[in-house]
Amino acid sequence: MKALVFDASPVISLTLNNLLWVLEPLRRKYEGKFLFGTEVKRELIDKPLTTKRFKYEALQVLNLIDIQKVVDDPKVDAREDRILELANNTFEAEGRYIKILHPGESQALGICREYDADALVIDERTTRDVIENPDHVRKLLTRKLHTNVKANAYNLKMLRKEVQGIKVIRSVELVMIAYELGIFDDMLKNISRDIENPRTTFLESVLWGLRIEGCSVADEEIKQLIRIGTKA
Repeated sequence: MKALVFDASPVISLTLNNLLWVLEPLRRKYEGKFLFGTEVKRELIDKPLTTKRFKYEALQVLNLIDIQKVVDDPKVDAREDRILELANNTFEAEGRYIKILHPGESQALGICREYDADALVIDERTTRDVIENPDHVRKLLTRKLHTNVKANAYNLKMLRKEVQGIKVIRSVELVMIAYELGIFDDMLKNISRDIENPRTTFLESVLWGLRIEGCSVADEEIKQLIRIGTKA
């Protein structure tokens, strides 16, 4: 299926940077589906609507339902359970397994596998490492927890099998795609009247804003994206 599957993290990053609106023109140009699961809907909409602090953000995301399809599929649920069980019973410290994935993340991975999606859109680093380099997760956990972390070899092998081949996009890449497609051109035209180097200033503002709100992206990556975006 021509589709992108969204975790909650990039939607939150975009919302807190007033960039949620870019998803609609992006989907039109992509000519595919934007999907998220029931767990992500619960995290982004259902729970926040019961609070005062995040109710408005939830309403903004609710408005996206018209352009994003919520997936409720028993086959996805079975895949989600399997991925969650493997991920959270693979890395062990001091005799206890470490919980590294939440239901929303494992469900998003399950949707990617069951629907053969083009990519998973996620900002959270651990899940990205589980997909791209699961062996590296043990080293990261060891540094983070300041203790020896062991890996269950069989579960690690099965986890790698479950997630292999899934491509990952972060909110910073999503915004760069929107930038390259000209979605920000009107804004750039307006700010160019008052600001020198408007493209550099714009990219610095959105990329650092996304990082501050949770997107896992290194300083050098931001500099490289700015160089690419401002290259004549």
